[in-house]
Amino acid sequence: MNAHGGAAILPQLKLRRSYAAPRELLFRLWTEPEHIKRWWAPRDFTVPYAEFDPRPGGKLRIDYKGPDGLVFPNPGVVREVSPFDRLVFTTEYRHGGEELPVALLHTVDFSDEDDGTRVDLLIQVTYAVPEAVDSLDHLEQGTSEQMDKLAELVAAITGDTK
Repeated sequence: MNAHGGAAILPQLKLRRSYAAPRELLFRLWTEPEHIKRWWAPRDFTVPYAEFDPRPGGKLRIDYKGPDGLVFPNPGVVREVSPFDRLVFTTEYRHGGEELPVALLHTVDFSDEDDGTRVDLLIQVTYAVPEAVDSLDHLEQGTSEQMDKLAELVAAITGDTK
């Protein structure tokens, strides 16, 4: 409920990025733990642990480690997989490492473009305790930083430094 007595509107985030690489590579970078560890965290964070079972019902877990050394586990479940076309999965985390749960639904669509692949990402907040809703502003910045790191990884793998 919001301050006016109505149901709180939970945020969502849409991002579109283009990468000079085939869909097959992008899909692998999203689903293979050894690649996930290299990009799936905001700047100044690392991923010390990643698992991703790319099958419906498969488990995933991606742990972020902040510059202060705190680790933030992000467990989830894969809901839908269409190899090289679409991934749908959930994640959840405790905002700020505290008992303020936030649940997210991620939809990732991969499409061919002239020079590579377009990735359309939709992140929907499906649950957040009221104390965490106002602090979700970091979601866009952190996700944008992740997508930038993904572009850097693609460039390193393909040798494309444009």
